Order: sequence, then C-alpha cells, then structure tokens
Amino acid sequence: MSSVSSDAQPADFEFYDPQSPIYTSPRVLPPATLVDCKVVDAIIAQGATAYNSTIHNAVIGLRSTIGKGCTIQASGGGFWGMITSYVVL
Repeated sequence: MSSVSSDAQPADFEFYDPQSPIYTSPRVLPPATLVDCKVVDAIIAQGATAYNSTIHNAVIGLRSTIGKGCTIQASGGGFWGMITSYVVL
C-alpha cells in the first residue's frame, strides 16, 4: 500500500489494537497554511504552506512549501523529515 492511497475513504487499514497501542512523539510545528488552494483527497502535514495551488490525491510532507500556481497530482510518499519545495518556473 502506498502512502498516497492512505487517504482513501474508508481507509484500507485499521491501526487500533488495544493490546498493541501506538505511541507517538509530538512535533512542535504550526498547522498547515493553505491560502486560495483547491485540495481534494490529500493529506497535508504540519508546517506545510501552499499558495494559490491545486493539490489532488497527494501526500504533502512536513514543512513543505508549494508556490503559487502549482498543481500536484498523485504524488507523495517521500522522506517524511525532508523539507520540500515546489514552485512554478
């Protein structure tokens, strides 16, 4: 299963197991900032920013920056700690 398919409704998996809880450590990042964007079936991580863009069927990682006029489609699954930037040239 790819990370892009993890936004399917209903999800193809179930993480809840009372015998094996999952523990996480919090990140101290601001929520994603989306300004004038169209987002469909996407997961956008904390600290990401996008301006005047279209995001469809994608996973946008931590601290990613998506510039004005970008279209991201069927993308994702990269290294989660990496800072990523997308810009239209």
